[in-house]
Amino acid sequence: MLNTHDMPTFQAHWQGQDISNRTSLGLVSQKEARRAKAARAAKNAALVKFLLRRGLLAVQPAETSTERCSGTEQRRKYSRARPTTGSNAGAVARALLAWMASSDAEALLINLEDLWGEARPQNLPGMVNRLNWRRKARMSLEEIVASPALSDLLSEIDRLRRDATRSKKTLRLRPPQTPRA
Repeated sequence: MLNTHDMPTFQAHWQGQDISNRTSLGLVSQKEARRAKAARAAKNAALVKFLLRRGLLAVQPAETSTERCSGTEQRRKYSRARPTTGSNAGAVARALLAWMASSDAEALLINLEDLWGEARPQNLPGMVNRLNWRRKARMSLEEIVASPALSDLLSEIDRLRRDATRSKKTLRLRPPQTPRA
């Protein structure tokens, strides 16, 4: 899981918008915000390095297309973007989703808004006077279902989950041994 409704979307997290929100609300000082942004940049760089080592992100930038193509081509297409700027958070998010989908985890939860790179939060926990839970999703259910890009991405995630399930080794536990008296 990349996040929950009480956390920033991946795009907002990548860009440090949650830090800016906390600063504007007076929850952290400017000095704390600078430290948090530096720590976030280091974590983002570590994530990119991790995904590059696993071949899920390419070094060379390329345009992301919504054309339909095979799963492998789609994974390459989605992850061929320079992942060092906020505008390419989507490429990093897709690569991270591919890594998580390839795992042997029993479940994979995905915030729909991370699929299209939403940056605005649904909720700011602890903020009673904010307009929490009032923002509508950018895409309707009909638009989500009709989107070739989202369909391709979800199909790729499904394929990776199925491949991970097929390759998962079943652990066989030995029966407990009775203690000898």
